Amino acid sequence: MRACVKRGSRCFLAALDGGADCLTTSGNHRLAHLGIGLCMAVMVVTHFYAIEHIEVAYMIAVKRTSLLFGMLYGAWLFKETGLLKNMLAGVLMVLGVFFIVA
Repeated sequence: MRACVKRGSRCFLAALDGGADCLTTSGNHRLAHLGIGLCMAVMVVTHFYAIEHIEVAYMIAVKRTSLLFGMLYGAWLFKETGLLKNMLAGVLMVLGVFFIVA
């Protein structure tokens, strides 16, 4: 992990200097990286759009429910165990959102 952080820091500093050679070594994953970047851009735009149109507390409360989808995707895609325990915690979280919004 520490090596990845060091390499990432070196790449970031190299990119600032204009020598972004290490940023071009993404190999066969360029489309995946582009897709992730586009999804992050859409997330930021929709985040600020929501802040403009509703009260921030409501928007953040609803945004936090995305954790439920993360739990479901983890169980479905990665075959994670303990879904019942996680979903009980998620239901508690959704109840908290309900109390904030209601």
